Amino acid sequence: IIYDFGRELFACVRFFGATAGKRPVVYYGESLYEAEDTENCELLSTDLKQVGDTFTTKTAKAFRYVTADDLEFTAVSALFEYLPMKKRSFFKCSDELVNRIYEVAEYTLFLNTREFLIDGIKRDRWIWSGDAYQSYLMHYYSYFDKEVVKRTMLALFGKSPFNLHLNHIMDYSFFWIMGMYDYYQYTGDAAFVGENLKKTFEVMDYTLSRTDQNGFVDSKTEDWVFVDWADLDNSGEVCFEQILMIVALKNCAELGEMFGEAEKAAAYRTLWAEKLKKLDVFWDEKQKAYIYSLKDGKSDEKILRYPNMFAVLYDVCAEERKEHIKESVLKNDRIPSIVTPYMKFYEFSALCKMGEQEYVLEEIRNYWGGMLKEGATTFWEAYDYRQQGREKYAMYGRKYGKSLCHAWGASPLYLIGKYIVGLTPADGEFILKPCLAGLDSFDAELPLARGSVKISMTKEKISVYSDDMYGTLELGRKKYRIEPQKRKEVDCS
Repeated sequence: IIYDFGRELFACVRFFGATAGKRPVVYYGESLYEAEDTENCELLSTDLKQVGDTFTTKTAKAFRYVTADDLEFTAVSALFEYLPMKKRSFFKCSDELVNRIYEVAEYTLFLNTREFLIDGIKRDRWIWSGDAYQSYLMHYYSYFDKEVVKRTMLALFGKSPFNLHLNHIMDYSFFWIMGMYDYYQYTGDAAFVGENLKKTFEVMDYTLSRTDQNGFVDSKTEDWVFVDWADLDNSGEVCFEQILMIVALKNCAELGEMFGEAEKAAAYRTLWAEKLKKLDVFWDEKQKAYIYSLKDGKSDEKILRYPNMFAVLYDVCAEERKEHIKESVLKNDRIPSIVTPYMKFYEFSALCKMGEQEYVLEEIRNYWGGMLKEGATTFWEAYDYRQQGREKYAMYGRKYGKSLCHAWGASPLYLIGKYIVGLTPADGEFILKPCLAGLDSFDAELPLARGSVKISMTKEKISVYSDDMYGTLELGRKKYRIEPQKRKEVDCS
């Protein structure tokens, strides 16, 4: 008998009216397939605590389905384990599928927010800097728990001296720097950033110490150049990594300028300009896109989405090139597609930045809606609609290795909050650039560094109310001042 708890949980399991044999075993499954296959399921428990005729697993685990061997019982329940957080976001629109996607994304992030922002509740339960970076951004548009963001950033850094890439992954060191910069933009917490600014510079300086004779970061034996879960050749000088280095240098320069570190800021600003100019060697004028990598100074001639969408998103190329990239790469079905929410996050952000919100919202319906059609109650580590049956749950050479509750699966929180509701921090205030993206209407409330902002939008009218912060509503070329405690209504028909 397999017990279905209705949705993904992180919990201990308690059995009532129970009698146990010599070796009781509890088997868990995120999917029904996994719970049925007790020889290959990822998680099980053999250590149960007994009080009278009640047996309880000693350790909480991730599951939706549970079964047991050598244990008879009359009832079963789950002791849900979670970090208590105040829900600070709300989004409802005219499309019920989008509403459901938003709700499941919010629950996914909730489950993966614990002492730290972990990657997934089933398998690693670990702090990975690339995963965490996206979780920070999702938090700013949902729970906005500053303390868990700070705990996670400090735990990732560890202690000085910094002499090993975060999680051994080059990309992840850059994401940590970017996370510190974003934290200040969204929270205005000068105390935390000021206390940890030297750590930020330390990470940056370590990466710069490992550049090659061309001034690029490249793969080294002790490093993992990750990028994404895909069949990628990450040897040589990878364009994606150079873009991250350029972004991190600019972030360090701006932080240095804001916090009175003029000498460091100037040095980073100079390096940023130099490396931005050098990035041109990756541009393929014939294909109108950035190639993936250089090997011994020669182009691999591969056009993939990763470097191109980051070039657009982080403004490392001219507007003319962005338009070429949109058509030749981002909206080109001949370019290999991305199957992880991890990189969909950036791909869709880049498209939204170029005004493609309606296109992206339809893609969200297809991708995250596709997981819902598969019965998902939380969003997965990766999803490919072409996979069928048990194969859709396999990963890492294991039948059920894929995480079905992965923090980076909660991307719609950020995509909807930033590009549909249109909220962005700006110099201690906020900017709203709302977009219906083909919807008839939406109502939303999103957290700010102080208080929250509420916005309702239809095709005819927009209403905005801020609790405690000043802001600006931008509609096309028109701008409207938002004052705290004063509702602003604008006719947009």
